[in-house]
Amino acid sequence: MLPNPLHDTSKPATASSPHFTPDDFVYDAAARTCTCPAGNSLNRKGRANITKDDIGAYFRGAKRDGVPCTLRARCLGTPDTKDVRNLAFSRGRIERDGITPR
Repeated sequence: MLPNPLHDTSKPATASSPHFTPDDFVYDAAARTCTCPAGNSLNRKGRANITKDDIGAYFRGAKRDGVPCTLRARCLGTPDTKDVRNLAFSRGRIERDGITPR
């Protein structure tokens, strides 16, 4: 007997995303550098950015590298309207000695 498709509650297998994720980029926390899957270096934006006690390293691709890139469609969600990729990597959280920041 075949299972009833109306009562099948299992989820279909999801296909992997056609776009690059942050895991596809090479982030070196010690050197504070980031390299895209095409091998281009991304520019670091600031020394450290803090958002809600999370210390992050932010990177942005250069327009000169991103516009002619052959991997552009996989890198950008909307390659027709965006020129470069922005990424953020968490470097940890700020420890507050019992003080909750507001």
